[in-house]
Amino acid sequence: MRRCKAKYWDGKSWIWTVGWFHMWAQFFEEFASGPGNYVAALVEEEDGQIRRCDADSVKFDNNPPIGG
Repeated sequence: MRRCKAKYWDGKSWIWTVGWFHMWAQFFEEFASGPGNYVAALVEEEDGQIRRCDADSVKFDNNPPIGG
């Protein structure tokens, strides 16, 4: 997995998080005119929490970890 920084919506505001990118995932929201499809990143935080993050916000850390 790759380290990354990304943001997610907590229902009130955008929150930035740092973690490990797992995969891209497709989601949808229902509207009066039909479903709206979108892609999001699944990012695992340090404590194991998985966040659905905005695809546009993902920034991968290409630096190798210290000692690794």
